Amino acid sequence: MPEYSSITIATSAADAWLRPKSSWLREAEPDFGRQRRRADSNRCTRLCRPLPNLSATAPRRGIVARRYARDSSPQPKEALVTRIKLAALVAAALTLTLFSALAQPASAASPTDKKIAALTKQVNTLSKQVKTLTTQLTATRRELVINFAGDTCAAALLADIQIGTWGVIDQIAQATQGKTYFGPQTAVDDYKNCSFLAQPDVPRPGPQTPPSIRILDPLLQWLHIT
Repeated sequence: MPEYSSITIATSAADAWLRPKSSWLREAEPDFGRQRRRADSNRCTRLCRPLPNLSATAPRRGIVARRYARDSSPQPKEALVTRIKLAALVAAALTLTLFSALAQPASAASPTDKKIAALTKQVNTLSKQVKTLTTQLTATRRELVINFAGDTCAAALLADIQIGTWGVIDQIAQATQGKTYFGPQTAVDDYKNCSFLAQPDVPRPGPQTPPSIRILDPLLQWLHIT
């Protein structure tokens, strides 16, 4: 049995308890099968163990520490780079999936999609027809309004000619027979339809005595151009 002095034992115990905490953690780290200390170099031949493991040979801590460092988790910077690469791969996969879905041939469309496409085409055709009919209806209404104005103006001009004609007849009858057949008349109202006509303008001079058929010339010209 080896002999230990009290000073040696106290020094060894104090050194063990005053050792830094990081050293304790290093001792507690797994060393992949080599965590047990090897036998004492001066083992006792009898049952005498005042302080076990104080003279035992420790495992190769340098090798264990390097291996543990290699097998430990990556540094924060390396983890960030790894996450960025993973996100880029996921984004690329999603992009390829989207382009593949958009690039599918038209033959792969379902029956419902075909029906929707056919109905959409019919709706577009009907919309064009409605637009054409609306334009034609607007033009027809405009023509009716213009024709109504022309007919009203023509009736007013003919009434003016009739008033002028009967005015002459009344003058002759008054001179020869001493009586009047038609008498003074007020011109009919054209409701400003003659002034509505343009290119060329159609003036209305009113009843004239003697009457003149020439007041119809502007109206006939307007009807010919229109």
